[in-house]
Amino acid sequence: GVEQQPVASGLSRRQMLWMGGSAAAAAVVGSVGLALFGNRSGYETARGEMLRIALPDGSVVNLNTASHIDVHFTETSRTILLRRGEALFDVAKDAARPFVVMAGDARVRAVGTAFTVRHDAAAPVDVTVSEGVVEVSDAAEAQPPVRLAEGMRARVDGAIDAAPISSEAIAQSLSWRDGKIAFRDTSLAEAAAEFARYNAERIVIPDPDVAQQTITGLFLATDPQGFARAVAESLGLRAQVEGDRIILDVT
Repeated sequence: GVEQQPVASGLSRRQMLWMGGSAAAAAVVGSVGLALFGNRSGYETARGEMLRIALPDGSVVNLNTASHIDVHFTETSRTILLRRGEALFDVAKDAARPFVVMAGDARVRAVGTAFTVRHDAAAPVDVTVSEGVVEVSDAAEAQPPVRLAEGMRARVDGAIDAAPISSEAIAQSLSWRDGKIAFRDTSLAEAAAEFARYNAERIVIPDPDVAQQTITGLFLATDPQGFARAVAESLGLRAQVEGDRIILDVT
């Protein structure tokens, strides 16, 4: 079976809110080896769950919340289809078998590297390289591929928009591996949408002006109530739980 262990939680509350929020139900992290399942090639995570998948070539996939991949390996190719969600790929080198990830409009090719692909509905596909080099092209390969080196990110939505990002930004974007979400000058509306990826409980912000206020901090992904309380304390707002909704509003 799949071994599961909780992500350790932490707590402190300051104006910058790093590690803000209170202890909550921990995100579930599992691990599984592909070779154990023979012909099985599909893997998916539930909301709030993360999964580490050891592939038979030595590569490792870390699958984030509410994500789904299909794996297809042959003697000459290594192909993964990211149907939805987000995954970090740590690719074992094999020059004879390129490692290709397909996601929406994007095609990402690597030989030996570490990179993340995020594929959300109605949003561009996001590719971030934390080690090595990848080639990003549109799914139809209608235009020349764009090479991304370590410390670069591309957004693919028909066109490919590539730019460098800081090592700090890369580290923050990978905080989900530890069951956390990192924000830097992020609007409360965007933060609420990010928490919705991990939780059935929804953060609702009725006032558009409040929704545009920004927050910086590191929070437990499965503790939206703790996040709302920390934000309310920091920004002078009111957090109220109503059923499966958390209302953030002016006092």
